[in-house]
Amino acid sequence: MREMKTCRYAAAEEADVLALPYKDHNYEFVIFLPQESVPFEKFREEFTGEKLRELLKYAYNDNSGVNVRIPKFKLSSQPNIKDMLTMLGITDLFSECCNLEAMSPDPLFVSDAIHKAVIEASFFHNLLSYLRTELVDLS
Repeated sequence: MREMKTCRYAAAEEADVLALPYKDHNYEFVIFLPQESVPFEKFREEFTGEKLRELLKYAYNDNSGVNVRIPKFKLSSQPNIKDMLTMLGITDLFSECCNLEAMSPDPLFVSDAIHKAVIEASFFHNLLSYLRTELVDLS
């Protein structure tokens, strides 16, 4: 995919930052490309929330026309989030004493929680992304 786009771009000391708007322009797909002088492993190890905010600040200050070439790709992840929810204190949902009477008169509890995220780029104007979370009832 190669196209001339108006989007947020900045060349920071550590990385180039490109923010491509999704179709509805409410969200952006952000790409970080470390500079050749910065090894990828070092960039990844030092990439923190603070570093993310700092790099995005550069991109949000410059709305430039850039020539972008991105290969077609599809990324998918489907982690089990039951442990994460339990660590956040959501424990009753996964026990047999869970009260979900507002959803069903039958006794229900959730045995598992799975989250799926997909990002697919087939054409530049068609950058798709979707998220889905499933709660598995095995009661």
